[in-house]
Amino acid sequence: ADSISDDSIQVMGGSPLQLVAALVVIHGAAAALRQSGAGPMDVQAYVDERRFYCAKAEGCPLLSHTWGQVIATDPSTGKTATFRDVMAGPGWAKEWNWGHHPEHVTHATGPMTPDVEEIMQEMKLYNPKALNLDRFYMSIGVKGALANNQTTDDKIKEMWGIEPV
Repeated sequence: ADSISDDSIQVMGGSPLQLVAALVVIHGAAAALRQSGAGPMDVQAYVDERRFYCAKAEGCPLLSHTWGQVIATDPSTGKTATFRDVMAGPGWAKEWNWGHHPEHVTHATGPMTPDVEEIMQEMKLYNPKALNLDRFYMSIGVKGALANNQTTDDKIKEMWGIEPV
């Protein structure tokens, strides 16, 4: 499995000086869908999203991937959870369902501002006193088919004062 990393830190590594969030897309699609710019997640129906909580936020979760799945690991307990697509922050990870919000995420739109706002909501649920981030990783998917959305990037800058990576 490959680790998602930025030089010396692993998502969601994070020490008290490196707090990180991510939207990670690791899924495959039929070749015809790839050529058309669409994919199976473009029509995903909303279902409750599974959550994974770490024993402590520091250094957790570590995210790794293989084709079609992202594995979140709590290094202090060895506990793991497997997701198709994931959003994660210091101390937690959860399934990222493209159909969660009224304006459905597609490959053409990329992640949207409600997805970023959802990350803040999840951070507040996990630890309402720890809402700062040093990095925000925004995936474009394994094949690079997920569009970048400037409005979403602007929302990340507004909320955390950082540029998405």
